[in-house]
Amino acid sequence: MLDFSEEATLTGPNILAMSFLKRLWTIFAAFFRIGTDPRPGWGNLINRFLTHKNHFAGNRIRRNAFLPPPDLKLSVFFTGGLSDVEIWRLGEIHVSKKLYGRAELTTADVKEVGLEIDPDNTPERHATVSGWPTQKSAQILYALKLAEKATLVLRSQQGPS
Repeated sequence: MLDFSEEATLTGPNILAMSFLKRLWTIFAAFFRIGTDPRPGWGNLINRFLTHKNHFAGNRIRRNAFLPPPDLKLSVFFTGGLSDVEIWRLGEIHVSKKLYGRAELTTADVKEVGLEIDPDNTPERHATVSGWPTQKSAQILYALKLAEKATLVLRSQQGPS
């Protein structure tokens, strides 16, 4: 007969099994959240507005565009359902009058690299990318992965707003 009165200790294979199950659960949970609207009509398209020339080079986005600030909450905006003019206006009002471009990606892209999107709607359509590691080298790796997934839209590519 099995005795369940003793508490199991997490050592060796038990730790590996628990780690595997946690990772599997994370993937499973993320799969069912992909594509769900945080707010009706917003979709899963997000933009990170580029306020510095070092956020891009040529036609590619650099990791600097996605490095988190000290509080580890990277600002993004949900832009699903908006026209290009409305997206630029959103950035001008809530980020900066001087925008060089924007990095477009999806909530699925963010989740695939192991980070999370936390909609806060302050200001409207705003969210933060969270779940960043505290080690700078790891943050750079995550930022590189996001930069690879994102599409660059330069302000100069658009007509006058």
